[in-house]
Amino acid sequence: MPDYQYIGRRIQEIRLRKGMSKTAFCDMAGITYYTLRNYETGKQKPKAEILYMIAKETGFSLDWIYGLSKRERWRE
Repeated sequence: MPDYQYIGRRIQEIRLRKGMSKTAFCDMAGITYYTLRNYETGKQKPKAEILYMIAKETGFSLDWIYGLSKRERWRE
Protein backbone atom coordinates (compact mmCIF):
# COMPACT_ATOMS: atom_id res chain seq x y z
CA MET A 1 0.00 0.00 0.00
CA PRO A 2 1.45 3.41 -0.94
CA ASP A 3 2.50 5.82 1.77
CA TYR A 4 0.39 8.92 1.08
CA GLN A 5 2.49 11.15 3.33
CA TYR A 6 5.53 10.20 1.24
CA ILE A 7 3.64 10.90 -1.99
CA GLY A 8 2.45 14.20 -0.55
CA ARG A 9 6.02 15.21 0.23
CA ARG A 10 6.96 14.36 -3.36
CA ILE A 11 4.10 16.48 -4.69
CA GLN A 12 5.25 19.37 -2.53
CA GLU A 13 8.86 18.88 -3.66
CA ILE A 14 7.80 18.94 -7.31
CA ARG A 15 5.82 22.14 -6.77
CA LEU A 16 8.70 23.84 -5.00
CA ARG A 17 11.35 22.68 -7.46
CA LYS A 18 9.24 23.93 -10.34
CA GLY A 19 8.90 27.28 -8.53
CA MET A 20 5.12 27.11 -8.68
CA SER A 21 2.79 28.81 -6.25
CA LYS A 22 0.09 26.66 -4.72
CA THR A 23 -2.49 28.45 -6.86
CA ALA A 24 -0.55 27.85 -10.10
CA PHE A 25 0.00 24.20 -9.19
CA CYS A 26 -3.71 23.75 -8.45
CA ASP A 27 -4.62 25.27 -11.81
CA MET A 28 -2.17 22.97 -13.61
CA ALA A 29 -3.40 19.84 -11.81
CA GLY A 30 -7.10 20.77 -11.88
CA ILE A 31 -7.50 20.54 -8.11
CA THR A 32 -8.53 22.92 -5.36
CA TYR A 33 -6.19 24.60 -2.89
CA TYR A 34 -7.79 22.55 -0.09
CA THR A 35 -7.14 19.31 -2.00
CA LEU A 36 -3.50 20.23 -2.60
CA ARG A 37 -3.04 20.96 1.10
CA ASN A 38 -4.50 17.56 1.95
CA TYR A 39 -2.27 15.82 -0.61
CA GLU A 40 0.87 17.56 0.65
CA THR A 41 0.12 16.63 4.26
CA GLY A 42 -0.85 13.04 3.42
CA LYS A 43 -4.43 13.48 4.65
CA GLN A 44 -5.97 12.66 1.28
CA LYS A 45 -5.16 9.97 -1.25
CA PRO A 46 -4.38 11.47 -4.68
CA LYS A 47 -6.33 9.93 -7.54
CA ALA A 48 -4.27 8.14 -10.18
CA GLU A 49 -5.49 10.59 -12.83
CA ILE A 50 -4.21 13.53 -10.79
CA LEU A 51 -0.81 11.92 -10.21
CA TYR A 52 -0.57 11.18 -13.92
CA MET A 53 -1.41 14.81 -14.76
CA ILE A 54 1.21 16.08 -12.31
CA ALA A 55 3.85 13.74 -13.74
CA LYS A 56 2.96 14.57 -17.33
CA GLU A 57 2.90 18.34 -16.84
CA THR A 58 6.07 18.53 -14.71
CA GLY A 59 8.19 15.80 -16.32
CA PHE A 60 8.66 13.86 -13.09
CA SER A 61 8.34 10.07 -13.14
CA LEU A 62 5.31 8.39 -11.57
CA ASP A 63 7.67 5.74 -10.21
CA TRP A 64 9.68 8.48 -8.49
CA ILE A 65 6.52 10.08 -7.06
CA TYR A 66 5.52 6.69 -5.63
CA GLY A 67 9.04 6.07 -4.31
CA LEU A 68 9.61 3.07 -6.56
CA SER A 69 12.57 4.53 -8.44
CA LYS A 70 15.40 6.97 -7.86
CA ARG A 71 15.06 8.18 -11.44
CA GLU A 72 13.20 11.48 -11.14
CA ARG A 73 12.49 12.31 -14.76
CA TRP A 74 10.52 10.50 -17.43
CA ARG A 75 13.55 10.47 -19.72
CA GLU A 76 17.00 10.73 -18.17
